[in-house]
Order: sequence, then C-alpha cells, then structure tokens
Amino acid sequence: MPRTSTPPLVHRSKSGIAAKISKSRSVVEWDAGERRAARGLLLFGVCWYLGQLIWVLGYLCTGPRVWFKWLMGLFLYFGF
Repeated sequence: MPRTSTPPLVHRSKSGIAAKISKSRSVVEWDAGERRAARGLLLFGVCWYLGQLIWVLGYLCTGPRVWFKWLMGLFLYFGF
C-alpha cells in the first residue's frame, strides 16, 4: 500500500484538518495577504503591550489619585 502525505483518519477527525496539517508551508511560501495578516497580528500585539506599559507607567508616575481622576475624565468624556 503506497504511503500518502495525509495521515490516516482517526475517530472524530476531519479530513480537512489532516490535509491542512500535511500541507503546512514555510513563511517563504506565504502570499501577500498572509504576510499582511501576520504583520497586522504582530502590530496589534506590540501596540497592546505598549498601551499596557503606558497605563502602568502613568499610574506609577502620577500616583493613584491623579491617575484615577484622569481615567474618570476619559469615561465621562467618551460616555462609557
């Protein structure tokens, strides 16, 4: 029996998942859309961590009273 690149199906597995796993490609073979999506995810993560750092540094540098007043001002301004 010839060997195929797709692993044999096991209980409750789907053929599409096995095909995707066996068809995994390197980063070099990504098309422009896949590269753009990966770059967007990376940029989102970097911006999220920078935002968290800004919040923490703002709290540490100004103290809890100033930070809380500024935060409440944002909530009142944007109407959350």
